Amino acid sequence: EYTFPATSPVGVNGLTLYAGWDDNRTDPAFTTVPAANTNLTYNGEAQPLVTAGVSDHGTVVYSLSEEGPFTTTIPAPTASGDYNVYYRIEGDDFYNTTSTQSIPVHIEPLNVPVTINGTTTQMSAEAILSEPDDPTRTGAYSFNGWYTDADCTQEYTFPATSPVGVNGLTL
Repeated sequence: EYTFPATSPVGVNGLTLYAGWDDNRTDPAFTTVPAANTNLTYNGEAQPLVTAGVSDHGTVVYSLSEEGPFTTTIPAPTASGDYNVYYRIEGDDFYNTTSTQSIPVHIEPLNVPVTINGTTTQMSAEAILSEPDDPTRTGAYSFNGWYTDADCTQEYTFPATSPVGVNGLTL
């Protein structure tokens, strides 16, 4: 530390002074803490996992990973399952960044009826249907495919690339 006024000469090499700073930023607080959205069930659409957090000082950010990346967008996955939403307030020149907190959230799977050639079973709406064995029929008939309507005008193509869906499926 250098004291002013100087009591000794600077000398032949000169003098470089650096400013020292105390960090006087404070911790921001939530005015509204994020909360888990409850009673979520798979519906094939993106579903926000939490309600928005609010802070008067700093920006509330979210992530599905504790390491980030954190963004201002609330995570809204489409798949059923268990999630942890990590959140914090990002500080600025006047406020610190808060410690990361988390909220567990669950999206319940949805089982739907799938009927194949008159036989109904329950299946996850998120499942990809495997091609069933070709049926047989006595007489001069040959199997020509699976259809989603009784008039056999809407062919169902295998391998399936989309999930069964929230309305189930009839072939």
